[in-house]
Amino acid sequence: MGIDARKLWVAGVLVALYFLALTHWGIFTGFVGDDLTNISFLHGYGHKSLWVMLAEALSIFSPAYRPVGGLYYRSLLAVAGFHPLPFRVVFFLFLILNIGLALIWFQQLTQSTLTAASGALFFAFHPTLANLYYSDGTIYDVLCAFFTLLALTHYVGIRKGHRFVTGNHLLLTVLLYGAALGSKEMAITLPAILVAYEATFHSNARDLRLRAWPILLLAGMTLVEMAVKVMLPNYMSTNPWYAPHYSLRYVGSAYLHYYRLLFLNDGIGAGALVALLAGALLLAVLMRRRAMVFGVLFANLALIPVCVIVPREGFVWYIPLLGYALYGGAAVSALTEKLSAQSRPRVPVRTSVFAALLIALYAFHYKRAARLPEPYRHEQDEIVALLAAAKMAAPELPRASRILIESDPHREIWWIPLFLMRLGYGDPTLWVDRLVNLGDTYNPDQAGLYDMRMRWDGAKYEVAIQPRSVASPVTFHVTPETADVFGGLRRGQTANIRLPKVYANCTIDAAYRLPDDEFTRAGVWFRWSELDESGSGVVRAGGDAERGVVLVDRIRACGRSWVPAEASFLIDP
Repeated sequence: MGIDARKLWVAGVLVALYFLALTHWGIFTGFVGDDLTNISFLHGYGHKSLWVMLAEALSIFSPAYRPVGGLYYRSLLAVAGFHPLPFRVVFFLFLILNIGLALIWFQQLTQSTLTAASGALFFAFHPTLANLYYSDGTIYDVLCAFFTLLALTHYVGIRKGHRFVTGNHLLLTVLLYGAALGSKEMAITLPAILVAYEATFHSNARDLRLRAWPILLLAGMTLVEMAVKVMLPNYMSTNPWYAPHYSLRYVGSAYLHYYRLLFLNDGIGAGALVALLAGALLLAVLMRRRAMVFGVLFANLALIPVCVIVPREGFVWYIPLLGYALYGGAAVSALTEKLSAQSRPRVPVRTSVFAALLIALYAFHYKRAARLPEPYRHEQDEIVALLAAAKMAAPELPRASRILIESDPHREIWWIPLFLMRLGYGDPTLWVDRLVNLGDTYNPDQAGLYDMRMRWDGAKYEVAIQPRSVASPVTFHVTPETADVFGGLRRGQTANIRLPKVYANCTIDAAYRLPDDEFTRAGVWFRWSELDESGSGVVRAGGDAERGVVLVDRIRACGRSWVPAEASFLIDP
C-alpha cells in the first residue's frame, strides 16, 4: 500500500469517527411511523414473499414502490425480527460505506488526498440531514447514494485512464444504475451528471460516439423507468405527494425552499440565492478548479427530481450534498496549496489543515447535533408505549384479531397503530379500530367483536383482553341473484343469505375484512340483513363497495354478542 493510500485510509477512519461522534445517538433510536408504513404497507408485508420482492428489485423497471428499499426492509425483518437495533446498525453501516465511497470518488476526480478527505468531512454530517441519522425511513436515499456512488466510482475509474465504458464495464454500470433507480427516483439525473462530468473533465471532442453511448443507454433506462412509474398504477402514480409540477415558478420555489434548509436560514431570498450560486460558479471558474465547477453542477442537477414534487424535508440533500462537499474539499485544497507556496513550513501543511478543519467542524456542529434527536424521540416513545402496553397484557393474540383503541391523542386518520400491531404481533391480518370514546365500560353491543381494547387515560394505555368465543363459526353462503361472468356481486346488486333457524327474525350485523387489500379495508356493516322466520335474508353491495374478496369473520344477531362466522363473496364494482 502506497503512502497516498495509507493517508486516504487514515483520513477515512478519522472522518468515520467524526461522523459517529456527532450521530451515534441515532443507532439506538426506535422505529418511527415511516418505518412501520414502509414495511407493513408499501412493501407488502403479509402479501408478498421475499422471492417476489427480490424479483421486483432485479427487474429494474418494476412499478413496485422502490423495490430495492423494500428488499432491505423485508430481508432485515425476516432475519432480525421486529427489533429496531439491527435495522439501525445496518443503516449506519451504509452511511459509513457511503462516506468511504465519497472519499474514493473525490480522490479519483481530483488526485488530491486533501480534497478527498476534506470533501468527505463536509459530506459526513449536516444538520439538515437529521432524518437520516434518526429514521430508517430515509433508507431509500442512503441506498440510492450507495449504488450511485458505486456507479460513479466505477465510471470515473475507467474514464480517468482515458478508457471507454464498454463490455462488462458497461454492463456493471447498467446494473448499478438499475439498483440506484430501484432505491429512489433521485437517481434519474445520473445521465445528466455524467454529461457534466465528461464536459468538465474531458472537454475535448474526441471519440464522442464511444463516450456518448453509455450515457445514452442510461438515459434510455431513465425514460423507461419514468414511463413505468408515471403511467402504470402504483403507489407513486396514485399519490398526490408524488404528482409532478413542471412550472418554472413551482421549481424555483422548491429550489429556494431546499437552499433555505441547506443554509439553515429561512430568510434567504431568491435574488440572494441566484447571486450565491452565480458567485460560487464564478469563483470556481476564476480559480480554474474543475472539481469545483463540477461540484456546483452536480449539486443542482441532483436536486432537480425533488423540486417538481411536494416539498420534503432537508434529508433530500443527501445525494446533492456530494457536489458541494466536493466543491468545499477542492476549495480547501486550493487555499492550502497557496499557503504552502508562500512559506516553507516545518510541519505538514495538508495534515495540519485537515486536522484543523476536522476540529473546527466538530466544534461548530456539536451543540446542534446534540439537539437533533429531540423531535424524533416523542414519536418513538409513543410507538414503544403503545406496543409495550399491548404486549404486556397479551403477549400473543389469535390470528385476525380486532383491537379497539379509544381516546388516543392522535389525529383522526393515523394508520400507525394498525401497522405497529401487525408487525409487533407478526400478523398481517390483524385489524385496529380507533374511536374517540366508548365510555368507562364495554359497550354491550361490542361484546365479542374486539379481542383487545386499549384506552388512553392521558398518561398511559389501559388494556382489557376479551377472550374470543370458542363456539364453532356460523357458516353461511352469499348467493348473488345475478352474477357477472366472474361470479362477483356488483355495486347495488342484492344477494341471498341463509343462516341457522336460531337466528330467525333477527337483524344481522356483520364484521368483514377484504384480504386482497394491503391494509385499508375492514369494518362493520350494521343492519346488513333482516332475516325471516326461516333464517333467510337479502344483503346488498353498497354503492361504496370496493373490489375484492370479502370475508365475513363475525356476525351479531338481534343485538346480542358477536360470534365467529365464516362466509365469503366477491365484490366486482
